[in-house]
Amino acid sequence: MKYEVKTEDGQLSFGSLAEVQALYRQGFIGPADLVKPESSSRWVAAGEMPVLKVTERHSSSQSRMGYRVAFAILFSGLLGGLFLHQRMIALSSLVLMAVLTPFVVYRQRK
Repeated sequence: MKYEVKTEDGQLSFGSLAEVQALYRQGFIGPADLVKPESSSRWVAAGEMPVLKVTERHSSSQSRMGYRVAFAILFSGLLGGLFLHQRMIALSSLVLMAVLTPFVVYRQRK
């Protein structure tokens, strides 16, 4: 089913909801832009569509996951460097990280 999107720059047509979701996730379509299926006469704000809200939540959690992975890689590299030079500091850092990780992960999931 085709979808029409009305932005402040004009009106565009898309071949499927997947295309609209992808552009919403990338920020080309904003929450205030209007969307309407080809078979309907009613325009709906993109931010009010449940399908697009799920897309927004999913993409934001993915970006946070990217930061976590980058931080883990950086932290591992620092610990590796410390391990080469200061064995006791590295071991105590690993123990501290192992103890604190469950608390950090649990808190971010709430």
